[in-house]
Amino acid sequence: MRRRAHSEPCSVPEEFRRTLRRALEDLPARSRRRLWPRATAAAIAAALALFLALPNLFPQVAEAMERVPGLEQLMRVVTIREWDEGDDAHALHVKEPEVQGEGGAAVNEAVDAYVAALLEDFDAEEGARSLDVSYAVVTDTADWFTLRIDATRTAGGAEDFSRFYHIDKATGERVQLSDLFPEGTDYVSALSEEVRRQMQARLEAGEEFFPEAFDAIDPEQNFYWGADGTLYLVFDEYSVAPGSMGMPEFAVSPECLKELRGE
Repeated sequence: MRRRAHSEPCSVPEEFRRTLRRALEDLPARSRRRLWPRATAAAIAAALALFLALPNLFPQVAEAMERVPGLEQLMRVVTIREWDEGDDAHALHVKEPEVQGEGGAAVNEAVDAYVAALLEDFDAEEGARSLDVSYAVVTDTADWFTLRIDATRTAGGAEDFSRFYHIDKATGERVQLSDLFPEGTDYVSALSEEVRRQMQARLEAGEEFFPEAFDAIDPEQNFYWGADGTLYLVFDEYSVAPGSMGMPEFAVSPECLKELRGE
């Protein structure tokens, strides 16, 4: 096992971008003509890269940035553990992240347990096999944070699956699907019926699914938010469809959600 820090991209506040543009616009006209677009684009790219790297490289910089309005809620994600090994019989490539920021502890605990379970299953299997685990920041806005863990497991055949971890920045709490609905709401039945409806429509349109394999969504089904407020429910590869369908997703409209949430 090797340990090394590694930063991941996160969202950049628009105010930071505007500040850069204003500084460049203050250059004399002749200089702007010389710089734009190649030099200016390079300067912006370099500045953004520095902006994203500094909090992970220097804790004191991160603390200072957190006191700047609009930047205080940016999350930092670093690689805390990495496994990279292999021989003729097996290959292991795993990067485990740590989320630094309010609400990160609960996510980190869940991610650590998930990665540990993947490694335990990998060690228990026999024969040629491989495991590849990586991560990506899906969302990092003023209100919401989503981290996705991607895994590919091979033992005879390849299988892809992802897990999503969310933080509501308004509360600083980790959020799962059940937390989106008032207590007592039968969201499992309602969302399961919506999945069945969409699955049947997509079957009739020529897509392939295993409707007989689907009974109901998990109470903590994988999900993520689309930019327009659509909720996407995500299923593991092979769970409700053949491998050619990848990891199927089913969209739940904002209108449907408002009704379930009593809004």
